[in-house]
Amino acid sequence: MKYQVESILSQGVTLGKIHIMDRLEGVNSDSSSDYIKLDNAIKKSLEEIREMKKKSPELESYLLVQEYMISDPELKKRILFMLDEGISVSKAVPAVMKEFIEGLANSASGYLKERTNDMEDAARRIVLNLSDFKANIPDEPFILYTDKPYPSYLIHNKDRILGIISRAGGYTSHTAILARNYDIPFVISKEEYKEGEEVFIDTRKKIIITNPSPLQRSMKKDMKHKKAILHAGYKFLANASSDLDVKKAMKYGFDGVGLYRTEMIFMNSNRPFTALEQYKIYSDAVDALDKDKYIVFRTFDVGGDKQISYVHTNKKGIDNYKQNPYIFENQVMAILKIYTDTKKDIRIMFPMIFEKEEFDYLKGWVSDLAQRFDYSIPPLGMMLETKSALDNIKEFKGVKFISIGTNDLVKDLYNLDRETSVDRLDEYKDDLIKKLIPVVDYAERKNIQLSVCGELASIPEIAEEFYRIGIKNLSVSPSLVNMLNQAYLDYTNKTMK
Repeated sequence: MKYQVESILSQGVTLGKIHIMDRLEGVNSDSSSDYIKLDNAIKKSLEEIREMKKKSPELESYLLVQEYMISDPELKKRILFMLDEGISVSKAVPAVMKEFIEGLANSASGYLKERTNDMEDAARRIVLNLSDFKANIPDEPFILYTDKPYPSYLIHNKDRILGIISRAGGYTSHTAILARNYDIPFVISKEEYKEGEEVFIDTRKKIIITNPSPLQRSMKKDMKHKKAILHAGYKFLANASSDLDVKKAMKYGFDGVGLYRTEMIFMNSNRPFTALEQYKIYSDAVDALDKDKYIVFRTFDVGGDKQISYVHTNKKGIDNYKQNPYIFENQVMAILKIYTDTKKDIRIMFPMIFEKEEFDYLKGWVSDLAQRFDYSIPPLGMMLETKSALDNIKEFKGVKFISIGTNDLVKDLYNLDRETSVDRLDEYKDDLIKKLIPVVDYAERKNIQLSVCGELASIPEIAEEFYRIGIKNLSVSPSLVNMLNQAYLDYTNKTMK
């Protein structure tokens, strides 16, 4: 039987037998005191998370979210209140977690709404640790079928999961992001599948085939090989948040780092980093680069949904730096010193620019810092992610490179958050491409390097459209190199016909 998938959250081709993820309904806890059971479950849950952080340091930012959720004193306080009212711990924990989840779901913040799955994952972990429940995991690799997959399940079983079929899920959920990082195909389908049933998933054709024929089974490709194919005239660039990401990008054959998210290091600390500390962190990333490849450091991009306690700002953009000059100057000085010391191809990019005057102001600020400490100035560029900058792109002089941040640009143009923007891509794709053509023309005339670093760069359908209008540089997660390979091959094959 052949089924069309409803949406694709991670690309790939795979073949395997279905395993249905265990549901927790009817899970019973042991007979010890509910108060003791709660303390033990929370303690064990935190131990599991910390162990995962040791084994998978690249997932620390996600696991920290779960750690904060489970150790939240308000969460425990609410559960204890219900225990005092005579409600059993096996009922109190899911009930309180449900309250927290509904609070996130009803939030006006798109970022917080996307974290509901993380809270559900944390709830599931505590419930499991209240009992002697043991998950039934097959010995052989399998295709996971579930109502909703959880990130920690994927982390624990990433080497066994060949693919994921889910009845629900979002493109920007942590599970989807992890699936793309692990090259695990992930699709949404409302059909019913049976335990042990063999299925073939092909996201290129947007199909799931049950009980495939020998011919169909021979179509399976090895999608685990990660290496950039020859792509003359185009650049495969990586989005990175650490030197580990940069090392991975170099291993996979990327041409450079199109976006290094410096704010990620701030989000894992309760205080600002000094210039010296940042110098060490960024130096590690630069040292990981192969010869003749470059890295773009984006100055810290917080505000809106991304808040840091010690950064005083209400919105993204230049206000971040005017209200936090010490943090901005320490960051820029660290990058300038590395550039001066190493002479490597390092670039600085400013996010959330609205007007030409904002870029000029920041450019002047960097110049003043360089003169003060006798540092050299690297190429300076901007992220194009606001309607104002898009409409007035020809006014921007002195910009050496532009990276189109589609996440915020789509939100500004069409009032769509990241997850909705992917689900509704067909509604605005043609209009977005039309609006970007003048940017491509301007960049070509002024010899400005142009790239795309937003989420849409990782979707083959629109990646081909970027190639078609002349955007030859796409920046994605290093693990998505096979997606770039496929998009490049599909585009070049079509143009040769």
